[in-house]
Amino acid sequence: MVLSGISFDLWYTLIYETEEDEAKYQEMRLNALKKGLHETGVTFNEDALNKAFIHLRKFSLTIPYGGFIKLVLSSAGIRLDGSIFHIVEARYLDEIENYRVKLGPEVPSVLEGLKERGLKIAIVSNTSFPEKSLWKVLGSAGIAQHVDAIVSSSDEGVGKPSPVIFSIAERRLNVPSGDILHVGDTCIEDYMGATAFGMKAILYTGLYGYRKEKEVHELCQINGIVSIKKLSEIEKLLESNLFD
Repeated sequence: MVLSGISFDLWYTLIYETEEDEAKYQEMRLNALKKGLHETGVTFNEDALNKAFIHLRKFSLTIPYGGFIKLVLSSAGIRLDGSIFHIVEARYLDEIENYRVKLGPEVPSVLEGLKERGLKIAIVSNTSFPEKSLWKVLGSAGIAQHVDAIVSSSDEGVGKPSPVIFSIAERRLNVPSGDILHVGDTCIEDYMGATAFGMKAILYTGLYGYRKEKEVHELCQINGIVSIKKLSEIEKLLESNLFD
């Protein structure tokens, strides 16, 4: 069997961030909401908005951005009509699309090499970024041209390891799950989720130094898994008989 597609996790696989970067990103999102509210002349309790955002931001991974913004504003006692809401929503998108990501080692060359092999490439990410914003962010990073499909958990309302999000990637690539290799940094969400759906999988540990969780999850320690520390190892594995 010859693989026809490859899907990548995004954070700590293709891109990474430091704890300082994460704090700046969250501050950027919150300030974008405040900017939109100030611009439209809406009065609000800033402390209430701060607390609502802090407590609810984790839900942005599985709620489309418009719904997430409404949830935060409503929880802070802010009700907006349609036209004003759309302005706040637009400011939020403007800010996150200006976020500059850090590419992991070898990413551009590895993606280019995989495309030259004729593989279709997808990104499957548990992320607060909507797909349309990710295309812009990855375009600014210089890698969007190598990608055929992006699947965002916040857009779809479901994240890895659910088979639903992997099935969306399968459909968008138009490649059967058994002919897709998934590469990601998390044992359960990426490796176990992908293999349970019927994909091949590789656990990538090259950016573990930037993660909060520095060690491989015990489920991947007790099971025989394929793991790599460099993305360039993918092509070597493709040339072997490992995934046949």
